[in-house]
Amino acid sequence: MQFQFGFKFYLYLIPFSQGIRYTFLGVFKSLKTEKKSNYWLRFFIFLCSLFIALWMLGFADWYDNQPYRDVLFYTPFQYFLFIGPVLYYYTKSLLNADFRFSKKKISAFYPRNDDKAFL
Repeated sequence: MQFQFGFKFYLYLIPFSQGIRYTFLGVFKSLKTEKKSNYWLRFFIFLCSLFIALWMLGFADWYDNQPYRDVLFYTPFQYFLFIGPVLYYYTKSLLNADFRFSKKKISAFYPRNDDKAFL
């Protein structure tokens, strides 16, 4: 594991570590206050931190090493598709105090192929 930590790695490490830190601090606050909007906000911050992590690992030469390159090539990192529904449910739970997330609403997180509908 020969990583080369350069300036750009540390530039991305700062917002990544802050995002992870605020995610964990927010989870404890969410458990104390029991507001559903806090859970959605923390999930959004966590997703944004994961988005930064790919760039951070790329600047640490994670993609240059052969075994890691194979893992990263065949693993789909498409969790950014969750950002839209998470922001929607965060806003909905923030503005509507009676909002409850049910199993019927989980279909918003399924990836869809809507582009064929316009052909």
